Amino acid sequence: MLVVVPDGDVLEYAGDDDSTYEDALKKHGINPDTVLIIGGKNNSIPQDAPIREKRVDIVLTCSRG
Repeated sequence: MLVVVPDGDVLEYAGDDDSTYEDALKKHGINPDTVLIIGGKNNSIPQDAPIREKRVDIVLTCSRG
């Protein structure tokens, strides 16, 4: 289970063991190229990394409209 928090919204993702952060973002309609994924130690996580954190923050980096 992964919880992503874009703009204060909480989204949950339950995927396969080999799922990536990109998979989770796309499942919720978020373009992975428009965000930064921030882990628990305030470290940036690559979008193609396997999901290892239970919660991440999503920071939008460009306009969505």
